[in-house]
Amino acid sequence: MYKSEITRIIIPKNKTDKAMFFARFGNQMLTSDEMELIGERAIGFKNSIADSEQQGSLKSKLNKPKNDNDEIAQFMEIVIRVCKKHVCKTSPIRSALILQLQRQRTSLMHTFTGVQEGTISPCKLDAFLHEQTNLITQKLLPETLVANCDLRAIVRTVLFQIARESM
Repeated sequence: MYKSEITRIIIPKNKTDKAMFFARFGNQMLTSDEMELIGERAIGFKNSIADSEQQGSLKSKLNKPKNDNDEIAQFMEIVIRVCKKHVCKTSPIRSALILQLQRQRTSLMHTFTGVQEGTISPCKLDAFLHEQTNLITQKLLPETLVANCDLRAIVRTVLFQIARESM
């Protein structure tokens, strides 16, 4: 873009106003903000270009999901089985609890895998499960008519049983 193609259209009236510049880009007129955005994207793209070895390793990481679909299905089977075992069939808590556990699935699976691989100590697992118990209980409490201590006991039982069966 040449300086002769950039025209100043709006002149600021006071110090808080910003001068607006327009430029012709093909058949379009771009504002100074749009030009700045395009420039930032171009710089970001230029900085993101890596050599072929780095791109190959990035592609392999991008194509590999964090958790295999089979692992996710197996985990959710455990969740459903444990909830069926410990929560009454007619209770509305069961479906809400399964939904909350599904939302927390990533962190739970990551923690259980870490304990299995030895990267996370079992002591941290206990603290993590208590934290998750409190978090899930707080999310379920408004939806249910169960007392806080009863709901916490149900969630704790289910979470610890899922942990036992997952490892």
